[in-house]
Amino acid sequence: IEDSIRRTLPSEVYKKLEIQFMQLGNDCLHVNSLRQAKEFFKPDERFLICMANHIFDPTLIQKMACAPLQAGAEEAYALVETDFVGMVGVPATIYKVRLHRQDLQDVRAVQITTELMALDNADGVCAGLFACNYTVFDKVDALASGEAVYFTMADVLAGDVTSFPSSLHCMTTDKKVWFAAETKDTLAYAISNGLRDIGIISDDSKWLQDGAFDFEGKPIHTGPVGQAKWPGGSDWSSFSVERWRNAVYVTTKYFGELCEDTIKFIVEIAKQIKLRGESVSLVEVGCGTGEFVYPIADHFRVAIGVDFNANFINFCMSQMRGDKMRFVHGNAAELVSLMKQTAPAHIWTDTKIVACVGNTMGIIPVWLKPRVYQQMKELAGPKGVVIIVYWNANWFGDACQNFYHMNPQLCGPFGGESIDLDRTTLRTPEPVCYTSHWTSVEEARQILREHGMEEIIVEERGKGVLVAARVLPE
Repeated sequence: IEDSIRRTLPSEVYKKLEIQFMQLGNDCLHVNSLRQAKEFFKPDERFLICMANHIFDPTLIQKMACAPLQAGAEEAYALVETDFVGMVGVPATIYKVRLHRQDLQDVRAVQITTELMALDNADGVCAGLFACNYTVFDKVDALASGEAVYFTMADVLAGDVTSFPSSLHCMTTDKKVWFAAETKDTLAYAISNGLRDIGIISDDSKWLQDGAFDFEGKPIHTGPVGQAKWPGGSDWSSFSVERWRNAVYVTTKYFGELCEDTIKFIVEIAKQIKLRGESVSLVEVGCGTGEFVYPIADHFRVAIGVDFNANFINFCMSQMRGDKMRFVHGNAAELVSLMKQTAPAHIWTDTKIVACVGNTMGIIPVWLKPRVYQQMKELAGPKGVVIIVYWNANWFGDACQNFYHMNPQLCGPFGGESIDLDRTTLRTPEPVCYTSHWTSVEEARQILREHGMEEIIVEERGKGVLVAARVLPE
């Protein structure tokens, strides 16, 4: 490793980094490397500890380096990932944490462990980056002098969570990219997908030109050489699950309230239908990775998610629970025939809610929208309800600054020339070419009139415009 670093780094960079190497010999437990590192630090110094085989967005390293850690204080900071559902190749021994969130400005851990407790019982997983001070060496020495033959960083920090309040502070990743290439699955995913999105500069744009290999030396598929960003642009059929889940619905800081309002809106309409003594089924157009189907499926005889991205549907099916959910890969422009081929027979006698939420309509090409509206209307039929949730045009300017600029993995980088405030539309440049239109209450009502639907509800709800409509009788 030392020889490789010396050969790879330019000499002027190598000198600035002031890298120190420790030869551990046959005794390669990583805690022993911590003990030997003690001689390089002074009692009043702070430092970061990074687990081996971990890679971080540079902003995460900067964030942890700025942690308000006091010299000499019995405390530490851990970088924690709270959005760990669906993570690729997670080892069973990953550090799991439970959090105490009473003070949202200073979240603390109440448990940290490598034990094989179910991830469902955890609030997050450690991302392998810790901000510590000199007191960590005392904790390591105390464990090393005991009877423990092997212990981990989780064991070192476990003592910090025994008091209240805990002295193990937690900083979340805030959807920034990081990888722990500890298994073949994570290594393959990191190289074939995500690492192209992590801080690559033009000089490094061809870093994969010689290929990549797993732990056994077998080649890993890497996609087009020199692509520092996902090569599919806004081709939604090839959009990756990870890229999607790090973009829209997972951005709860911005859309969390609208997501809750959408769920309540759909469920309340379903209840009203059932109060009439009718069975009700749901079909969601553009279900993504199932963010809206999962929490509301129990309110329906069946809840069917439709998306033309096979990656999304495969993910949904892997997470599916119970017999009330179904996920179908197909084109919304052929929604009726798709349901005739795949849906259970009872939906044709059920009252149907046909929904399109999360501004899916805002990203469908203009030329295709009339066909999708017509198909939704036809599937709902005279008894059913069409529900559409648009993103609110009144929030478009705010979103350009506080949502889209914060989510380049969704739309790519862009400047002012991509923003059309008059038409409340964003069109980002190549290679992503993402387009999104935000809709006003007045425009939503006009759409219903143009497509022969009668308004039941059209209302502005925070960042959304919530619409419920039925087919006009002929």
